[in-house]
Amino acid sequence: MRNKNRRHRRKELEQKDLEDGVITIPNYLVKNGLRYVEKSQFAFRTYVKGRWVGRTLLDVLEDEFKTNDREYYAQAIQDQRILINELPTTEDHEIDLKDELTHYIERIEVPIIDPTLEIIEENDEYLIVNKPSSIPVHPCGNYKYNSLQLILQREHGYAELRVCNRLDKQTSGIVFCAKSIEAANNFNADLKSLGQIKKAYLARVIGKIDVNKETDDFTLIPDEPSTFLVDKALFRPKSSYCTTIPQDDGKKGKDSQTKFQFLFYDEDSNTSVLKCFPITGRTHQIRVHLKSIGHPIANDPKYGGELFNDIPDLPSIDEEAKEDPSDPYTPKLIEGMCLKIWLHAYEYTFKGKCYSTELPDWATQEYKIPHRFSYEY
Repeated sequence: MRNKNRRHRRKELEQKDLEDGVITIPNYLVKNGLRYVEKSQFAFRTYVKGRWVGRTLLDVLEDEFKTNDREYYAQAIQDQRILINELPTTEDHEIDLKDELTHYIERIEVPIIDPTLEIIEENDEYLIVNKPSSIPVHPCGNYKYNSLQLILQREHGYAELRVCNRLDKQTSGIVFCAKSIEAANNFNADLKSLGQIKKAYLARVIGKIDVNKETDDFTLIPDEPSTFLVDKALFRPKSSYCTTIPQDDGKKGKDSQTKFQFLFYDEDSNTSVLKCFPITGRTHQIRVHLKSIGHPIANDPKYGGELFNDIPDLPSIDEEAKEDPSDPYTPKLIEGMCLKIWLHAYEYTFKGKCYSTELPDWATQEYKIPHRFSYEY
């Protein structure tokens, strides 16, 4: 019985990494409208997995933790930033099942636009906020304290929130945060049931859309002026961007529909503002559908926007990029990062109640795009 319990405990340890160890809690620094997180010390710890046993430490680090290369790990072991059971070790140390690995790092986060969080409403079940652009909703990659969840926790005192609807970090707008698991589950259940939660976004796109003429790319909707439907499956190849394929193509695309309403056209910048109603909820759905009809979001370089077209190879330094400010190439990466796109989650209708934000400035007819950002199309 004792051996059985020991095996059960070991199995649990193999399946669960230890939590990140925060050694120093960083402060914020605001510079030129961007909010930086000061350097902080972290200790990443993990128990040994069964498949590591008998292999050398350096081989395990290279094969299992691909964030860094072999040379980095060799130097970190030599500098005593990687320890075994909190003791200095060597790169040829043979891993034992009882070992615990610790990796000490100095962490630097990617900056965000200095946020002003608007709380739209709060009740017993949910906190509804207007998320600014550039902020990821959860800690991820090189974002921890510069995430919506940690900002709400550290600066507004909300310790146990569960983000219900995920927005891309460059997208602004309404985010529902549940105060309990039950509330989160209820929201997610309604989100998966088409029509239970109605969403409306705003987008500013390149060019003028002729909403009086049906094309192969979209279908006009009768009795709804200036409104059309894009019905194209979304397909995401491995290590690539989302794209569209015909619904009957037979590939692994997912059915996706978005309804759009034309609001106005700005001749000076050759851009149009649309209201977007996603019927399904696929990753990057609105962005991909707009690109597919030849009218991408005007400042979305990942899907055809041209705002930053003077920066070479911008797609390679977008969300999938290695955002590591300790890397010598990172200053250029941060300078070229797309912190904001003209896509805003403007309105949510949930349980019969409508929640909305004010119009972002770029969605108004009074907004003037700087001349160098106007588009020829």
